Amino acid sequence: MKFKSNKVLRDVLIILCVSIFLGIVINIVHPHGVKIKFTRPESVYANDALLAKRSQSSNKSSQDNSDKEEIVDLSEPAVVSTQQVIEMMTEKNAILVDARDYLLYRDEKIPSSINIPFEQLDLYKSILDTLPTNQWLVCYCDGPPCDLGELLAFELMDRGFPMVAIYEEGINAWKTLGNAVISEQGD
Repeated sequence: MKFKSNKVLRDVLIILCVSIFLGIVINIVHPHGVKIKFTRPESVYANDALLAKRSQSSNKSSQDNSDKEEIVDLSEPAVVSTQQVIEMMTEKNAILVDARDYLLYRDEKIPSSINIPFEQLDLYKSILDTLPTNQWLVCYCDGPPCDLGELLAFELMDRGFPMVAIYEEGINAWKTLGNAVISEQGD
C-alpha cells in the first residue's frame, strides 16, 4: 500500500510541475499573455481642474442643475499628489482620512485628518454616517508598499461616496517633503 501512495504522490507532483511550466510558457508566447510585474505602475495624478470642478459644483445649490453634464462620475478614486492635497486642505475642499491602525494614527498623523482604519471599518460606521458626500475624502496610509489608503478609498466609493481620492505617497512622503505631522501622544 505504501508503494502505491508514493507513486500517486509522485504522479501528482509531476502533473503539477508540468502544468505550471506549460502555463508559464504559454503565457510568455501568447500575444495577449498576462504581464507579470513586481513593481507598482507610475501614478497618474488627477487633473487639478477635475478636482476644482467637482468641488465647486458640489457647493452649488441643488436648484442649479446646469453643470450636471460636466461633472465626471469617477469609476475609481482619483489619485492626488502632495501638492494637490495641500491645495485641497487650504481651500477646505477635502477631509483627510488616515486608513492606518489607531495606534499608528495616534503616534503621528497629518494635521486635521480623521482616523478610519480600513481593517476595522465596521467599527467606524457611526463616523462613516457623518461624512459628507459633497466634499473630497482623501484616503492615505504610510505610502508604498502600504495599500490601506487605496483599499479604503475603493470601499468608500462602493458605499456611495462620489468624491474619493487616494494620496498614494502617504504620510512618509508627507514628512520627507517637510510637511508637519502631529501626535496625540500627550493626550
